[in-house]
Amino acid sequence: MDEATAQSAELAAAVNSGVGMITGDGMTAIASVGAAMIGLAVLAVVIKWVKASFFG
Repeated sequence: MDEATAQSAELAAAVNSGVGMITGDGMTAIASVGAAMIGLAVLAVVIKWVKASFFG
């Protein structure tokens, strides 16, 4: 294998590694934001229910 081919292979491996890391981290971030939004929605419903039962 000549030097240019070896460098291309190393570059391809580095790019694939970076893309894989971004994809994995991105999915984790999206899942975390989604879970936080659902948690806040549940909290809002619980607060509304408590207020309704206390005042109502």
